[in-house]
Amino acid sequence: MTGPWIERNTWPDVVAAIEARKRGEAVVDGHAIDRYLDIPDAERPGMKALDCCCGVGQGALILHRKGYYVHAFDNCADAAKFLGPRGPRFCLASFEEFQSEKRYDLIAACECLEHLDDPAAALEKIRSWLAPGGRLYVTVPIEADRPRNPFHKHVWNEAQARALFAGWRVYSERLYEGYILGLELKPGECARAVLGRGPTAPLAWRPGARPKVSCVCPTYGRVTTLGEALDSFLIQTYAPRELVILNDAPKAITEVRGLRQVARADCGGGHWTAGPGVDVVVHNAALFPTLGHKYAALLELATGDVIAHWEDDDLWFPNHIETCVWRLLRKPGIECVRNESAWVLERQGKGAAWRYAGTSRNMFESQMVFRREAAREIGYAPCHLRQSLHLLQKLIARGRTEHGSIHPWNTYVFRWDTTFLHGELIGVDGWTIDKWRETNTDFGSVLKRRSCLPYLRLVLKDLDAPTANPALSSDDAGLVRGWLGRYARRG
Repeated sequence: MTGPWIERNTWPDVVAAIEARKRGEAVVDGHAIDRYLDIPDAERPGMKALDCCCGVGQGALILHRKGYYVHAFDNCADAAKFLGPRGPRFCLASFEEFQSEKRYDLIAACECLEHLDDPAAALEKIRSWLAPGGRLYVTVPIEADRPRNPFHKHVWNEAQARALFAGWRVYSERLYEGYILGLELKPGECARAVLGRGPTAPLAWRPGARPKVSCVCPTYGRVTTLGEALDSFLIQTYAPRELVILNDAPKAITEVRGLRQVARADCGGGHWTAGPGVDVVVHNAALFPTLGHKYAALLELATGDVIAHWEDDDLWFPNHIETCVWRLLRKPGIECVRNESAWVLERQGKGAAWRYAGTSRNMFESQMVFRREAAREIGYAPCHLRQSLHLLQKLIARGRTEHGSIHPWNTYVFRWDTTFLHGELIGVDGWTIDKWRETNTDFGSVLKRRSCLPYLRLVLKDLDAPTANPALSSDDAGLVRGWLGRYARRG
């Protein structure tokens, strides 16, 4: 059962999330509040909690609702406005400035240490604030193999992150969003010595154990938008990956310009590479009866154990595959992950300017990432429309789909055009598959990489307006700008 969609940093949203979690429902949110929802309720009246670097303050409110007497501090004044008179006491101060003579039964430090000059000294300071028997709930990003977040002063891999807490006893641990390590700690000896459980088991997404991802892309020519989808694929941060293109247009695609050809196929397609673990494979074929048949063929052509849908007219941010795969592997038995929202770009007719249309909630099966064997068991519906939705609904019915926000901000850009771009117009206002094919004549034998940067920049409007979309933090905005800046200087 899925609980509420948490779209804004508002008090009713947070209360709804708390109540949903109590009912055993999953909470779909983009604000990292799940860290706080996992903290146990206060065991007795009067238990005191401290939320370090609390941000806007929704975590402090959750602790208050869980029965704690809460203090919180941050150098962000917005928390005072958010919390108001609702219970938690807020102090406007940085971590270095904050002082307290009180002792707390629980301290939360979620995504805090990586912003500080001296995390080890900060942990000693936190230790001094804990009451006897008190516990620390801490989350830190493991991002040594991720694009650098410009707001983080420290970058750790898993071993380095765990080494920070060598003097603490580990009671439990979790993984959030595929790369945020969450630990429940108590001052004491190293966990291995106290618990006697031996070395910590490696996390499933550790580099070196990554499955190959096949991005499957059905196309009917459309080499212009396909070039932009190719660019979205090439800027992804994950490897190994392949883009498998199946083209059944009258004109075969015989060249992918700018990439080194490894092999040529009899059908005129072939295999190109952009570097180690990054491949593009083109297959040309006779016209398929339906798009469902085409996707089924792509499943057989793919060589990866994980499949990502890669529409020829949409776009993806550089971390899309990486984040989805981490989420797919973090829980045993999960067969599919997908977000429920996307950034939307639209234009009214061919030749018109694209405009940013905000975020939208939808099934958005075009951003599904799933295990190939699960899709083979279910199959695609033999139809031109909603064939992927059929697969998604079947995967959901199996109870093995991870829904919700894959990252605090979306990784997928949905483009809507009222003319030739969208097959979803089939069946609307007299549109037929034959009319769609007649209108869609963007054929070519050469596939050229076309920059998707102008389109990705359009969504910065959302990142530059955090009051309009509080789900996007300054860290998120900085990360996206850093990616786009490096991409623009690619040369």
